[in-house]
Order: sequence, then structure tokens, then C-alpha cells
Amino acid sequence: MAGVGFLIPTGAAFAQELIVEPQDKVTGEIDRVGETHVVLVDLPAGAKVKLKVARKGKSDFLPSVVIVAPDDSDATAAFALRERRGGAQIGGGVKVLSMSGTWRIEISGASESLGTWSLKLVAKQQTKFNGDAIAPADDDGLFRFDVFKGSELKFSLRDVARNADPALTAVFHARSGALPLGGARVKLRRGKLSVSKVRTAATGAHTASVRLVGDAGGTLSVSLKAKAPKPRKMTLVHPGEGGDVPLAITTSALSSGTVGSSYTASVAAIGGTPGYTFDVISGDLPDGLDMESDGDIVGTPTANGTFGFTAQVTDSAATPTSATRNLSIRIDAASTGGSPEWRKLTPSGSAPAGRSSPGAVHDPVNDRMVISLGSTGSSGFPPVFGDTAGLSLGGSAAWTTLGTGPSARWGHSFVFDSTRNRALLFGGNVNGFQTNGEVWALDMSTSTGTWSQLSPSGTAPSARVAHTAIFDSDNDRMIVFGGGSGVAPGINSNNELWELSFTGSAQGAWTQRSPTGAPAAREFTAAIFDAANRRMVLFGGMTVGQQFGDLFGLDLRTPGQEAWSTITAGGTAPSARDEHSAVYDSRNGSMVMFGGLVGNSDTNDVYELDLTAGSESWTKLAPSGTLPTARDSHVAIYDPDNRRMLMFSGFAGFPSTPFDDIWELLLP
Repeated sequence: MAGVGFLIPTGAAFAQELIVEPQDKVTGEIDRVGETHVVLVDLPAGAKVKLKVARKGKSDFLPSVVIVAPDDSDATAAFALRERRGGAQIGGGVKVLSMSGTWRIEISGASESLGTWSLKLVAKQQTKFNGDAIAPADDDGLFRFDVFKGSELKFSLRDVARNADPALTAVFHARSGALPLGGARVKLRRGKLSVSKVRTAATGAHTASVRLVGDAGGTLSVSLKAKAPKPRKMTLVHPGEGGDVPLAITTSALSSGTVGSSYTASVAAIGGTPGYTFDVISGDLPDGLDMESDGDIVGTPTANGTFGFTAQVTDSAATPTSATRNLSIRIDAASTGGSPEWRKLTPSGSAPAGRSSPGAVHDPVNDRMVISLGSTGSSGFPPVFGDTAGLSLGGSAAWTTLGTGPSARWGHSFVFDSTRNRALLFGGNVNGFQTNGEVWALDMSTSTGTWSQLSPSGTAPSARVAHTAIFDSDNDRMIVFGGGSGVAPGINSNNELWELSFTGSAQGAWTQRSPTGAPAAREFTAAIFDAANRRMVLFGGMTVGQQFGDLFGLDLRTPGQEAWSTITAGGTAPSARDEHSAVYDSRNGSMVMFGGLVGNSDTNDVYELDLTAGSESWTKLAPSGTLPTARDSHVAIYDPDNRRMLMFSGFAGFPSTPFDDIWELLLP
């Protein structure tokens, strides 16, 4: 690689920072007293690092080295740097890093000596652990690894008991999306699965992960090797006089906090004339937190949400200069201590009109609940709604009106495509008797959202209403089950399973699947995507003359090999019902279900299903607080940042008026 130049201003406390990769070889020249060269390298926790800084040439130059960890602590001593060869070289032993992030190496001349230095950093990583095929390491079913950005992964999996080849699936992830295995070598032989040449993203978070699922339990030996990118040679070139290092805030992210718990973080800067003063010039820090003049953010937060603000740093030059940076802090709600609690919310803004059978998703991009369309009554006759609204979840709740797109309808499905940050709408009833088979996408990249109609390839399912759908993020597809023709509830119900896959195109491709063990045909059921166990979980529903109280799981690990199975859960099961809601509580590994129509009466009971595979169990919850009115045809989402279920609208039987209220159920 060609030499990389940066300015070294006379008398400046720091030189322009140079960002390098693991294994890079770097040289630089210090020819002014007081110069400090700063080399930044992004490294993951667990990496084994060997660092050597040496002088070049035969001068008396002695490099002085300070190593700063990502949390701004001095880590120099931990690298065991020492003088060698009469003080001409400083070398270091192997250090296993304790944290992921940007490590800073500051190089200057000891005792005001001047000269040329070289830096060589060698970082390696190998991770091994044992796990269980059915219950992987954490609550969302992923083994997580901190790895080099842009590195090549080699992964192997072995059945410790040396059994016959287990039926195992490995799906790699980087940040929020699955890594494609195209081009990777996958081998399964003698109980060992090997995958190589899987490259992580060059930017973004360090965390990569692999999800392992087996048909039978057993102890697995898992090995991961991360090979860093190829070494490069880089030179810090002094171009001559002139040019101050610009003042800048170097902090790019701040840690999250919890309501009621002490919080401390720092904003740092570089360049300009040292002696910095920090302030918040726009936006708001979380309630209970303050920024001190030295950049420290301290206090005890009193409200949950995500709070954005603009920080400003001002230097101490005779004519001060300033620099700004947009930052945010997420504050999670405190645990309710084991007891759920209902609270009615009173958001500002213009609330959507009361309705039944709308759609709802959690939009993590804009931290909001999004409501789409719906009907004025349980019969589904006009008028129906064609509007879309958003409810902010961070700070003070507020309703906003979003863009319009699909024609007015009710009984459609509405799921969030986490890969593309969009909501997907399918089907619905546009009047009392006419169903629809369109697919629409609501792009969440803008604050108001942008609707567009998709044109999937393949043979599409028939138009339908009162079906259910989930988004299988591991396999990048929407799964649609059941529904009816819309002539009347329960008439012409079906138990079809359809897949809209986006692996080849953002427009999608329809495929009908025919798994064994399917539930009976039904409408108005409720389902969630159980991410930890990679399955769709479905409860209840109805058809002509019958309500269902059965519980099913659909194995989604391998497209084309889906299979239904009846889940026999312990505890006290809910009554048979339809037009209820269900959400996936990712923190507790459970499904939370509310309300619905039991026989001819609405209910406001709450049940929780522990989703531990093979040990599923029902618990009827007894939340404190004022309970919502019993209802059906409402919608609900799960807000993971605030540990709560949000429930909106619904109906309490014809000819009553649909509800326009919004409730939160705080979960332990």
C-alpha cells in the first residue's frame, strides 16, 4: 500500500490519527519536541495481541509508548512493554484483550528525543466452547463471537459423543443480518461440521454469531478461528510545515443505562488546543443526567427511551474553535421486580380513530409502534381505514401521521422485515365481501415512511383475510398461514402455508410449502416467531362452528423442510379463543397473549408461554394496575428496550364503537 501522509503540526499535543488494521506494519518520524503520533486499531475482545514498537536507524531515539483501552483507561502496563538493546527497542509479550473496540497507541519521543519509529502489531484469535444443540448460548439462540472486522472465519462443530452425523444447521450472522454461505465450503462428516471462507463485514459491530440447531440434544464441541485481513505496510509521512489538527469529538457511541441505576459515561475530543470545555447545545440528555464541563455524563436516569442530543466541544485557543457531534443514549426501563403491570398511556398528537383488525409492527429504526389500516366494526363493512400512524416509544409518547399507500382494508397481515428496515403488508378485506392479495412495503428509512407495492415472482396465494404471518429473519422470508375468503368469518377457511422469500430479490418470490402435521383450517389465530428455537408458534383461531385452543410449532430451520408439531405445554392453558393477540418476549424467551373472543364473550386475561423447547409451560398472569376493557380484534407489539407489550384498539362486540386507547403491559 502507498504511504499514508498526515500532518504533524509544531507544538500540537497530538498528530492526526491514523487508523490501521491488525497485522499492519507502520512507521513514522518524530522530528519535533512534543509531537505524539496516534495509531488507532479496532480489535475484538479475546484477541491475542503482540505489540512491538522499535526505533529505526542508529540514532539515540527512544520511543515512548502509551496504550489506551476503548474505555479510555491506561492499559500500557498490561502489555508488558520493556526496553531492549540499550533502550533502542521496546517490545511486548502476548496480551489477551479484555474488551472490543478501538485501542489507541500514542507514540512520542522519550526525554525529548527525536527519530523514526516502527510499529508491528500481530493479533490472533481462536475461540472454543461447548454447548447444547437444542439450547444454544443465549436467549435468542445464538452463540456470539467477537471477531476481527473484515476477517475470514473458519468454523467447526463436532458431536463430543462421536455419534452419527447429527442433523445440524449453522447460520452465520454479522450485526443484524445473516451472512450468506454462498461460496463457503460446508462439510459434515463423522459428526463434524466445518465451514470456511465466511467473511465478516469490514465495518460495523465486532459481534458475529452462529445459530446451531439439532434434531436431538447432546454436547457439542465448537471451534471458531478468525483470520485477520492481510498485512499492509503504512508510513506516516511528514509533509512539511503548516496545518493544525482540526478539533473533533472522537466519541461515537455512548453506553446504555437503566432507570434508577447510576450512570457514567464520557465524551472525548482531540485536536485544536487542549483544555476542552463540553456542553449540550441541542436535544436532551435523559432525565436525571447532566453533562459536566469536562465531558463526563453522570446521574441517575428517571425515564426510559432513546434520547438524542448534539454535544459541543470548545478548545482553549486564544480564538477558541468548536466542534459538534450528534450522539444518543438509550435508557432501558427498570425491571418490574417479577410482577407485570398494566398502564394506560395518554400520548400527545392526533391519535388514530378507534378500529378493529388493523396491523401493527415494532419499528426499531425509528423507535416507534406503527399502526396500519383497519375497520370501524367487527363485520368489516365500510367504512374502513386507509391511514397509517406511528407512536414514538422513546421519551414522551406521541402519535404522528405517516404516509398513505394501500387501499383501505382490515384483517391483513403486517410484519417487520428486519433485514431491509421495512414493514410488509399482505392481503386483507377491502369491503364486506372482497378480499385482496396485494403485497405492500412500508420503507422505514424516512420519518414518515414510504409505501410501495411489491411485485413478487412465482405463483401467488389466493386473496385472503384473517390470516396470520411472521417474518423469519434467519431465512429472510415472510411466512403466511391460514385465513379465509372473506365471505363470512370461518367460511372457506384454509390451512395453507406460504413463503415469500427475499433471498434473491427485494420484491420477493412466492412458494407454497406443504409441511406435515398441519393444524386444522382456521382464521383469526395468533402467531409469533420464536427466534431462539427458530420456529413459528401458533395458538387458537376459529372456523365455522368451532374455536380452537390448540398450540402448534412450525420448524423453520431449513426452507423446504418445514414441519408442524403439536406442542404439549404444562401449566394451565388458556381457553379456546380467536381474534386475540400474541407477542414474542425476547428477554424472557416467552410468548405473551392477551384478550380475544372466548365463546361469545370478550376477555382481558393475559397468559405467558415459556418457550423452552421440550419444556413449554403456560402461566396465567395477574397484572397489577387498572385492566384494559375486555376486547377482541386488537393489535399488540413487544418493545424490547422498555420491557413491555403495547396494545392498541380492538372491539367489544357489534354494535359497539371500536376502542382508540393504547395500553402498556410492563413485563418483569
